[in-house]
Amino acid sequence: MNKNHTELIDRYVYAVGKRLPRKAREDIEKEIVTLIYDMLEERCGEAPVQEKDVRVVLAELGKPEELANQYSPDKDKCLIGQPYYSPYKVVLKIVWLAVFFGMLITGSIDTVTSLIGKEATAIDYIVQLIGWIGNTVMGMVTSFAMVTGIFAFFHWKQIPLEELSGEKWENVARPVKKEEKYSKVEAIAGIVMSILFLIVFLLAPQIICAVFTDVDGSRQVIPVLNVELVQQLWYFTVAFAVVGMIRDGYGLFEESYTMRTVAVAGVCDTLSLILSVVWLTQYHLINPVFLDKLDVVLAGENQIVIGLFGNLQLCFLCVLVFALALDFGDTLYRALKNKKRG
Repeated sequence: MNKNHTELIDRYVYAVGKRLPRKAREDIEKEIVTLIYDMLEERCGEAPVQEKDVRVVLAELGKPEELANQYSPDKDKCLIGQPYYSPYKVVLKIVWLAVFFGMLITGSIDTVTSLIGKEATAIDYIVQLIGWIGNTVMGMVTSFAMVTGIFAFFHWKQIPLEELSGEKWENVARPVKKEEKYSKVEAIAGIVMSILFLIVFLLAPQIICAVFTDVDGSRQVIPVLNVELVQQLWYFTVAFAVVGMIRDGYGLFEESYTMRTVAVAGVCDTLSLILSVVWLTQYHLINPVFLDKLDVVLAGENQIVIGLFGNLQLCFLCVLVFALALDFGDTLYRALKNKKRG
């Protein structure tokens, strides 16, 4: 058996193993390898193994996702069966955690800002708590429905997950140990940040605010953003979040920096750039009341600060463009480095 045959077998085994729980993956991969070689020996006997023999044996075992389903402890769970159920659980956990902590953060900030300068009673806090619980439950139910619906559709239509990456299993080699893998921590953190962005700008943009103290000692809370306009432009918020989750979600699925990862990052970063330019140049998102109050408080003494906040959207756009370029450049560099190693 030559190197090409063993490499084809290894790619098949890797395609099966990546769909299985990590704890059992190594033992099951060894079992599958042993099974393949036994089947080849039974088929070929003393004759040299040919590539067609290897492919016939692999075809008898079935597609990688089908074989993985036979070994999976979740194979009998049927609303979303394998190979979709395992990634479904991972994605749902990430989304749920992000929604819960996002609602916790926004709810806490909203409670503090809405009660500043007021003589809050216990009833006020109870009302805030009930509102937070209601919003959190609604967010959890909505996210559950969305994620479940997507994966149920994949299962119903039997859309192979390998089609999402654009690669068949025989073209995907097992990553070498020295290969730089896509950080799962960074990918999950990116998804969480996208969900937090969605929650804040969609449900509570007023928590981005400034507190001003008047001459009489009273405090006034003024949102930095034009809350009504931001909520009217909800489709920009949703588009930003979805593009970010697609980018990081694909990296989580791909597990390594490849040219496919670069292509997805390039498309998503370009879409984010286009959305940013349109959103930040065509609409005045800064609250004019906030700018007027800032001008009164500073009384013209610090024109630099006033000018900075007056052009805050342009400054943020410049920072965002730099961040997107840096992100794409880093992804491209790591992918090229992995390709060179391969």
